[in-house]
Amino acid sequence: MQVYYKAVGGSSYALLFDETAGDSLETDKGIFTGIVQRDPLAGGNSQARFARGNVVGKTQFKWTSIYASAAAARTAILTISAFKLSPLHLKIIEGATTQYMPNAISENYEYDHQGKGVTHTLNFESDDLTTTAP
Repeated sequence: MQVYYKAVGGSSYALLFDETAGDSLETDKGIFTGIVQRDPLAGGNSQARFARGNVVGKTQFKWTSIYASAAAARTAILTISAFKLSPLHLKIIEGATTQYMPNAISENYEYDHQGKGVTHTLNFESDDLTTTAP
């Protein structure tokens, strides 16, 4: 799996991590939730349920990267921690399949830094997961 990112309005994607280049993906998990309206029915034992949309997708990536030096690892931490500042478009490639998470916002970032290695845990929230490039 490869994951790329670019700033909204940006012209090109930059690599976040790449399993084919030696990064080790530990977690790729997510959940999509929507709003369900629930109304009691007069005299009934059940409720009326209506899908109201407003779907939100949350995705977590956890991976380990080994950098050329401890200083390069620190630079990567600084770069990734800045993702919280503005929305990003994510491009996720798995084999022949490419998907996009447009306008993804980083909810939080956690890291475990040891020497040249860093385990990154990055959580994103987006309204969509699509095969159409933003």
